Amino acid sequence: VSTGRDVVAKIVDPEITAGEFDDEAFIRETAIVASLNHPHVIRVHDYGVQDGKPFVVMDYLRQGDLTHKLAKGLEIDELIRVMNQLSSALDYAHTKDVVHLDVKPGNILFSDQAVAVLSDFGIAEFQCGKNGAAERRTVLGTPEYMSPEQAMGREIDGRTDFYSLGVVFYQMLTGELPYRPDRGGNVALRQARDPVPQLPDQFSALQPIVDGCLAKAPEERFALGEDLRRALAEISMEGIVPK
Repeated sequence: VSTGRDVVAKIVDPEITAGEFDDEAFIRETAIVASLNHPHVIRVHDYGVQDGKPFVVMDYLRQGDLTHKLAKGLEIDELIRVMNQLSSALDYAHTKDVVHLDVKPGNILFSDQAVAVLSDFGIAEFQCGKNGAAERRTVLGTPEYMSPEQAMGREIDGRTDFYSLGVVFYQMLTGELPYRPDRGGNVALRQARDPVPQLPDQFSALQPIVDGCLAKAPEERFALGEDLRRALAEISMEGIVPK
């Protein structure tokens, strides 16, 4: 059936899961994500399992993802706009009991109108085996963007997504990740153990945003994107030039 829109099909490889792939769980969870309707959330048009392979059909956005923008650099106005749009998307999803679990530059796409759109909602939940939530979250997240509780397989909620968004914010601002792997290649341990990094002096006005996103304890983070947006609005951006 023609939709009149450019779409892309994403094939989920069930072999990457730790246990037997659960088709019913995939259909059930994807149906929830497909019901999301928000200007900053990717639109899912179809989904199912064909020849044993789960698939999701979603909007195709031609302007690439945040990874490409990071390579070119962002103006502060664009950076703040992206944060506002993504935090709005997360607020909406969380009201629908959907936690993203993998907020990172590769999952932040842009429309022809330069609108930020969060994609791959719930992919960690789509790719679920039968070995338990904690295991699949640990395996399927992206370590550099994981909250301490997600990396350790503990209980998660929407504040986990705001931690990941904080990592993206830090990266957009400084051009670097807040935590890099230790000598053993373990970044999760550093995120759980090391203090929240201090921004370079030229970005110090934005330290409260980093603190409110990257706090180790979920109860010390922004609980709502609305709170994050309010905090951003109260900070003067004059003279701040992202790297």
